[in-house]
Amino acid sequence: MLDAPDDAPNSLQASDDLVIEIHGRMASHAVIRNQLDADGTHTRPVLCLDLTPIGSNLLHRRIHVEQAFPENKRKEAEASAAALKRGTHVSFRTTLIDMLTVFPHVLSVAITPSH
Repeated sequence: MLDAPDDAPNSLQASDDLVIEIHGRMASHAVIRNQLDADGTHTRPVLCLDLTPIGSNLLHRRIHVEQAFPENKRKEAEASAAALKRGTHVSFRTTLIDMLTVFPHVLSVAITPSH
């Protein structure tokens, strides 16, 4: 279900980087969002998942996962989203390339001198 489409952009090759697998439980239903492609002229469907890791999760972390599909695979993306409901156990494979860390509850922000 969450396998990368054959013509998915940025297909991951096991030899490119360390591949990790994470197991989690869906924190909410999956959704499809539209994202502009690299040239900014076309959109593509992106399957978006919010997960709670299974196992030790002392910091109550959540994980946001996105899988981009080419436009011609929109139906497959929508079918995947329809099957991924809150509470469903899933696993995903990824590399750490382009990983984004988000701190949603920052206490303060201050301007500091640049060097």
